[in-house]
Amino acid sequence: MIFRGDSVKNKTFKTILWILFCLYILLLIKVILFKYPMSVEILKNNNMANLKRRILYFSNFIPFRTIYEYSTGDIGFNISVSNILGNIIAFMPLGFLLPLLKERLKELKKIFKIAFIISLTFEVIQLITGLGQFDVDDIILNVLGGVLGFLIYKIFYKIYDHSFVANKNK
Repeated sequence: MIFRGDSVKNKTFKTILWILFCLYILLLIKVILFKYPMSVEILKNNNMANLKRRILYFSNFIPFRTIYEYSTGDIGFNISVSNILGNIIAFMPLGFLLPLLKERLKELKKIFKIAFIISLTFEVIQLITGLGQFDVDDIILNVLGGVLGFLIYKIFYKIYDHSFVANKNK
């Protein structure tokens, strides 16, 4: 186990991690669904005609289309980088925190699935409510972020576990 020591310290640490995770999820909801000041008004004023128009004109169902548009430079370098990195960075804590919270989530495949499901859920909510734009590339970038977060967790785990063993043998 990555965190050794007495059970009180571990329990306190787990509690702090759960609080951080809940705050992280709330922050994701704010950043993804309620990023615009008028989000509540959007929900109140949406009707089927508006939603159909948004789906047809603003959604991206073609993988790598938005990423390609960002890479060609037509949109602007700062916007492109902030959107691509923002989607990746936003999901990195998910890949890092989940294996710390649950022993059974210490596999890349599970983190991949959870990141995919959560990202897809956010995108579908945006599609249905009009609180944003559905973009399949956001799902790809979010999952990449979750996987990178998990890889960072694995690196820290190896460093921490190795240093614990080295200190134990002294």
